[in-house]
Amino acid sequence: MLISLIQTIQIKLIVIAISFISLYPSLNHAQSKFFNISSEYDNTAVEWQIISIDSSNNEIYSSVRAKWPYKSSWTEWQFDHLEYFWGMSLRYQTNPQHWFLETDYGNVSIKQKWRNDITEWNVSYEDIKLKWTTDFGNDISQWYFEDKEFGFMEMWTTYEGDSRDWEIDDQAPDVPDEIKLAMILISVILANGGV
Repeated sequence: MLISLIQTIQIKLIVIAISFISLYPSLNHAQSKFFNISSEYDNTAVEWQIISIDSSNNEIYSSVRAKWPYKSSWTEWQFDHLEYFWGMSLRYQTNPQHWFLETDYGNVSIKQKWRNDITEWNVSYEDIKLKWTTDFGNDISQWYFEDKEFGFMEMWTTYEGDSRDWEIDDQAPDVPDEIKLAMILISVILANGGV
């Protein structure tokens, strides 16, 4: 009788654990493969649409907007991705070299590797650390990371000299969406003269 009761309790705990995991996905599980980000408007870069697909190959439309679009400062942004709403902002309002993407699970940090050098950024969350970079200091229309463990992701402007539309080659299935979105947004902000 005691063994039967213990087995019943173990089964209930397993069911509860599985339910919890399915209702609250971890930051360490990427859901999307990104393809494109485009400005919603031709004359301003304060609102963007992002196209990706999920693990079932369903097309996903996400958005990112400047929190205060009519102010000249682009220091705070809001993401609407899947069922999540995240905010990305400067760590300190007077220091454009360090950003945070705030999620329910923690913060993604994106920080310039070298002071006043916008061509290389360290992106981190817990044990994931990536280098987001461009090869050319005078041309920030192409960005990438490449890592033996996590794969690579690259983005570039669709049309040379036009930073309103970007193509993304996302070959990093184990990198969480939050990290990818932070890298995408920092590239778009820099290429459009923000901060």
